[in-house]
Amino acid sequence: MGFHPSERHLEALLLHPERLTDETRDAMRQHISKCALCRDHWETLSLVYKNIDEAVKSEPTQRDRDFAGRLLAEEERLALPERGVVRHEETGLRDMLERYAQALELRRPSAVHRFIHWVKIHPVRFATASGFSLAALALLTMTVTRTLRDTNPLYAEVKNAVLRVYNKEGEVLWSKPALKIPNGSTRFGFEHSANDPKFATVDDIDGNGSNVVLITGLSSSGQHGLDSLYCFEGDGTLRWRIGAGKFATFGKKGVGLFGELAFVSHLVLKERGTPVRLFALVGSVGFSPVKLIELDTRTGRELRAYHHRGGLSVLLAMDVDRDGKQELIVAGVNDGFNRACISVLDPERIYGHAPVPEELIPLEEIPEATEKYYVLLPVSDFGKTRGSTPYNVINQGSVSGINTLVVYAQEPTGRDSTPEVVPSVVYVLGDSMRVLNVTGSDRFYAIYRREFPDKPDIKLDLAYWNALKDSVLYWNGDTFVHTPTMNKKYFPTRILP
Repeated sequence: MGFHPSERHLEALLLHPERLTDETRDAMRQHISKCALCRDHWETLSLVYKNIDEAVKSEPTQRDRDFAGRLLAEEERLALPERGVVRHEETGLRDMLERYAQALELRRPSAVHRFIHWVKIHPVRFATASGFSLAALALLTMTVTRTLRDTNPLYAEVKNAVLRVYNKEGEVLWSKPALKIPNGSTRFGFEHSANDPKFATVDDIDGNGSNVVLITGLSSSGQHGLDSLYCFEGDGTLRWRIGAGKFATFGKKGVGLFGELAFVSHLVLKERGTPVRLFALVGSVGFSPVKLIELDTRTGRELRAYHHRGGLSVLLAMDVDRDGKQELIVAGVNDGFNRACISVLDPERIYGHAPVPEELIPLEEIPEATEKYYVLLPVSDFGKTRGSTPYNVINQGSVSGINTLVVYAQEPTGRDSTPEVVPSVVYVLGDSMRVLNVTGSDRFYAIYRREFPDKPDIKLDLAYWNALKDSVLYWNGDTFVHTPTMNKKYFPTRILP
């Protein structure tokens, strides 16, 4: 070959050698082996396309995604070949390529910079629409192709001490050790009761359409502590970790803590027209005291706290009065009054302490809370007769249908009882926390008949359940009454202290 092959011929030999005749291929390869200038061009071009091919197969960085977004934006599309790149003079072409080089910042910047440099020293070759189209589309494909994978977490799963986070396609986005967290998936709901924390949630706490993963553990010896809540970004990096913090001291005998401190449950509250809010129940699992806190979604910092004497394990949201605004519902036991309890709170008024007898008023200067409703449920005669503790406790609850709350009040039993033989009374509450129905669980009926064979005169009939219904108490702001009542000290417009 008595001439130097053009860049177009070199590119054809590299990308589509089958389109050249055998004679042309052999002549070009022989010339490249002898000509230092053409060999340098050939090696540079080969390296550029090799790096582009490797980059397409690698995972995208956030900067890749940002660049792809800028390329596809209206103002950047004006710079693509079909919108008139051929009209750029050499200086304009160089400026535009510098913009691309600055925006890309790929994992292999040397390859991109060599590509830009190669284009700049061959302006005629790349000043044509067809030539620059190949370069621009190669860069665009390299970035956009790698952003097609959905990187937004949809659900999390724990299996064999490993946490895996998945996107909507079922692809694993990232994984982490999950020692001391039981197997389960947020798709179906982790088992959650008075004795088990809510381990994981995948949700959007920023209101921007991107989910985070909230994790807590089962033991302080695990990878993720029981006494902390962890927030992981969609890419698996830790945004924040928050500990249990301080608790109120109820009465002169102290707080009465039993067991390990834990993040018992957490809830992402979404209301139309308002920022997303994050709430959590923190305390000793199933025991006293517990606090309901609101967390700053960006930092995890505790913003406000509602202190409660007695364990709380249920945390729900429900529009109690059908006014279009959701209230927070926490339920468990008030061990000051030795009854299962339900507290209904305005999310704007998370502060103070729940009702307690005078001798258990917190030693700290914590004001009395103004719950919207506060309800105490009675202990059945079974619990009073057979129980080793004087109180029942709500260990399960759900919002069912339209503004209907269903709670299971676990009755006290003997010390040798197992979870399989613990009876519960089921309460169904509607608007304004009015009790609609009371009945026993299947286990309650079975155990009651077995435990009281000598009392055939006691019938578990409508009269029996109505007697429990009539024993439900409501806090009116000063005392407990039998009539369904809103706390008279609750004022929605009152400014928080």
